[in-house]
Amino acid sequence: MMLMYNKTIKISFFTTSIFIIIMLFQLPLCYSQDIHFSQYFSTPSILNPALTGQFNGKFRLISNYRNQWRAISRNSYKTFNTSIDAPVYKEKLFAGLSFFNDVAGDSKMSLTQINLPLAATVNLDNNNSLTTGIQIGWAQRSIDISNLTWDSQYDGKTFNKTLSSKESFLNTNFNYFDLSFGTFWQNIISEKIKYNAGIGLFHLNNPKQSFYSDNDKLNSKFIFHSGAEFKVRNSNTVYNPTFMFMKQGKMQEVNIGIMAKYSIGLDSKYTGINVSSSVVFGAFYRLNDAIIPYTRLIYKNRYAIGFSYDINVSRLKVASDSRGGGEISIVYIFSKKNVSVKVVPSL
Repeated sequence: MMLMYNKTIKISFFTTSIFIIIMLFQLPLCYSQDIHFSQYFSTPSILNPALTGQFNGKFRLISNYRNQWRAISRNSYKTFNTSIDAPVYKEKLFAGLSFFNDVAGDSKMSLTQINLPLAATVNLDNNNSLTTGIQIGWAQRSIDISNLTWDSQYDGKTFNKTLSSKESFLNTNFNYFDLSFGTFWQNIISEKIKYNAGIGLFHLNNPKQSFYSDNDKLNSKFIFHSGAEFKVRNSNTVYNPTFMFMKQGKMQEVNIGIMAKYSIGLDSKYTGINVSSSVVFGAFYRLNDAIIPYTRLIYKNRYAIGFSYDINVSRLKVASDSRGGGEISIVYIFSKKNVSVKVVPSL
């Protein structure tokens, strides 16, 4: 049995390492500013539809908020996400509902999206499981032109907003349907070592992405994410290395990080009456973009609040003064009394 575990972990880490190396060598010198959260592992509906229901409990409620580029624009980029998911049949079928809103810049360009993710899990054996998920969404993009200014409104001396902008806007919003798919594999290598990996495929139907033309399509997005859990022997410490790669058209993002979780107190091994709380410290590096310190407080594995801040290290740091964006995540898992649950199952 131990031989099989060793073989599995070697194959898993070898495959992931090769994938990471290949992707790093293929990266061009460009910066992805696509809508995203630095705490991507706390946004299951945005990361991978197959993460729906991957927790122990009756239901899970997650909220995320991000405020970015306040040093550059008076109207900073604000992103809000909230989701709820739950098992619906014998811990094998899962469903959820998520809401996402992003408002950017002086034009208040907005993306509002509602998603319905569905997922199903199959146990391959006692140590491996595979989950497949699909997500159907409805989205609306809109802009507010009332705050925009134009060269034609300069009268030669001062700016005069009463002058015509000479711009014509026939449409300031449009709607579209969105289709996504994902898979998620979990492997229990031993009592102290766990590994997982997943793939998310978004915008499979390439919906329109223009206020005027139906020919401008939204590029499909590919996400690969993986993580591991290493429990230190005779210690209350758990290490969680993580990796995420995202590609959408010419845009791509690589995020590498590690977290250390320290349990405060001891769990009751058999009855589950005593459930310890935890504190998490970590840091991530989004390649060519930002260094992200992170901390999270977990109370009895049911409530969690996480904080992170992007320290900009790209060429934009001259304008941003190295200030990227702050982010907060809140997780609540409802479960039966005396049942220990995991707050971040995707790690």
